[in-house]
Amino acid sequence: MFFLFKTRSRILWIILAILLGLSRIWAGVHYPADVIDGAAISILFALQFTKSYPS
Repeated sequence: MFFLFKTRSRILWIILAILLGLSRIWAGVHYPADVIDGAAISILFALQFTKSYPS
């Protein structure tokens, strides 16, 4: 959601999301598929929310 609305700092949010996902894998908390699936679901819901949100 921050990526869609905070246009000035998009690169920062992408880097933070990638680092967070990698840290969860590195710590052994999640498998890579868990992180990828979670990211995909989050992206789909964020896009759906912004399409249905009144302008």
